[in-house]
Amino acid sequence: MGRDTIADIITSIRNADMDRKVTVRIASTNITENIVKILLREGFIENVRKHQESNKYFLVLTLRHRRNRKGTYRTILNLKRISRPGLRIYSNYQRIPRILGGMGIVILSTSRGIMTDREARLERIGGEILCYIWGVLPGMKEQKWIHEGLITESLPNGMFRVRLDNENMILGYVSGKIRRSFIRILPGDRVKIEVSRYDSTKGNGRIGSRKSARRIPKGVIHVQASFNNTIVTVTDVRGRVVSWSSAGTCGFRGTRRGTPFAAQTAAGNAIRTVVDQGMQRAEVMIKGPGLGRDAALRAIRRSGILLSFVRDVTPMPHNGCRPPKKRRV
Repeated sequence: MGRDTIADIITSIRNADMDRKVTVRIASTNITENIVKILLREGFIENVRKHQESNKYFLVLTLRHRRNRKGTYRTILNLKRISRPGLRIYSNYQRIPRILGGMGIVILSTSRGIMTDREARLERIGGEILCYIWGVLPGMKEQKWIHEGLITESLPNGMFRVRLDNENMILGYVSGKIRRSFIRILPGDRVKIEVSRYDSTKGNGRIGSRKSARRIPKGVIHVQASFNNTIVTVTDVRGRVVSWSSAGTCGFRGTRRGTPFAAQTAAGNAIRTVVDQGMQRAEVMIKGPGLGRDAALRAIRRSGILLSFVRDVTPMPHNGCRPPKKRRV
């Protein structure tokens, strides 16, 4: 496996900057020399000189530091590798990201050599995004903006797609305050989202609070009861998941997950959220041969939701599975 020269020099510069070193030595190649020239031209490093040692050439970089009022050093250089040998990232000149609203730079490898994002937009050419570089000056506070928006879609890993009031789309992630309060963020909720300058370059934002919940008068309740677990999912009439729960998430372990009491607890937890959002009518789809079928249905009826119908959607084989091969004697 070959070495990633760009990642090596980025890591060397970052570690030296964090360790408050004045100089750092990196290997001298054509691509490293071009990147270092950009760093020197943009003012991210103080000086550079070429050093030879036993027929090998090295570049010695002098880093820039600033002192704050307490007299300690504060780093001002941040580097992030983007394109890797295992995953190349390319972009045309129109979609090159802006780092910190233009305060940082993007280094690209184009057909006309290595250049910054500003030069690539001027030349109207795209290429491979090598790395992001931005500086944090001493005493600079991160500027943040507060927006309100509507949750349009729930994504994996706790992410949401949010449409802001200015019609921009942004990815939102839940703050620790909401996570600790066990507040469920669902599609259709109006939220207050906090966007920093660095988040705006990535199209992300932090969801700080929920303004209002979506009203769902009618929905569909899906109960999947197996011998090992019972999963209850509540969706709206369009099939978008509003709430869900299972015996495993309710704290039951082992053989207790397949008991009727575990199914009753899971159904109550799943329905409690949608009852607060005004669900009055629902359709029930029951699937599976588990012991929690009837217990989950009784818990749904006790919640006060008017059931339009209850349908058993357990798949039934027409002719059964193919029997095993007969044993030869």
